Amino acid sequence: VLMSLSVLPVLNLSAPADAQTGSTVGYVKYTLILYNNTLLPGNVVTHSNVFFPEGIAYDPQNGYIYVTDFWSDLVSVINPSTNEVVATIPVGPGPTGIIYDPQNGYIYVTDTDWYFVSVINPSNNTVIANIPVGFDPDGIIYDPQNGYIYVANWYSGSISVINPTTNRVIANISVGSNPVGIAYDPQNGYIYVTNISSNLVSVINPSNNTVIANIPVGLNPDGIIYDPQNGYIYVANFLSHTVSVINPSNNTVIATIPVGFGPGIIYDPQNGYIYVTDWYCDFVSVINPSNNTVIANISVGSYPWGIAYDPQNGYLYVTDWGSNLVSVINPSNNTVIANIPVG
Repeated sequence: VLMSLSVLPVLNLSAPADAQTGSTVGYVKYTLILYNNTLLPGNVVTHSNVFFPEGIAYDPQNGYIYVTDFWSDLVSVINPSTNEVVATIPVGPGPTGIIYDPQNGYIYVTDTDWYFVSVINPSNNTVIANIPVGFDPDGIIYDPQNGYIYVANWYSGSISVINPTTNRVIANISVGSNPVGIAYDPQNGYIYVTNISSNLVSVINPSNNTVIANIPVGLNPDGIIYDPQNGYIYVANFLSHTVSVINPSNNTVIATIPVGFGPGIIYDPQNGYIYVTDWYCDFVSVINPSNNTVIANISVGSYPWGIAYDPQNGYLYVTDWGSNLVSVINPSNNTVIANIPVG
């Protein structure tokens, strides 16, 4: 949910591009995202972003890309060979996070406004189950060690653990304030959760479903990813405009990388780089983990959010909130080679 906040009249201030200037009429300086309690610069509620493509995942079984469209309550299915939407699947209200389960071949979608996880059978693109979880489910991840699905419930401040064989919640784990992002570390087998309002990353031991550590990071930590090359965890801090690098061996931040407003983050196994979406500046930053520096910025659509890697063609797919597009990036030259309408 979005709410625009009008502030002081314009007094020769540098206003956002969509602000009204040259008058005593107030402009929208910030927009409050109610579902994650985040203030964003400018007025992001426009006629062009009524669908909000957000989460994105790759299905290695059929080779398709699945995109959650937050306001249209749909999941768009993209065929990467043609870069066209081949199907749209109705799910619950406010679909956000999305993940593929390699064990049963199903797609799991968090329905933020419905407090459920929808289960999609990609063979016929139908919802076969709806699993009740906590309030405002957001991030979601699969644990290959135990085969369970972990769901970050933003409002509940908890992680729901789903057994995919029964599609039922078998445990709820209390974490920090407003958990959003979630990642799995295959080296130690732990689950890492970003808590956007407490500025912490909670570390969960799945063997007993307990929090064993809380790691301070930047402001509003959101996206999180594991780098299998160096074994580090990378956290995109939305309001700090940074990426925190965590060493899981001692659960400490060993580096901080300046970026933009980064909610989405992904690792590219082909070149070993980290890609971070910059929601406000409309580009994707490329990080070289060998020296933790930004080596490139790639212009994409309006308000980029989620990002996924397709191992079949080696391309990156970015959901652009404001333009209802998925931008396709060729990492070999860091250029956008296609824009796919969704929603």
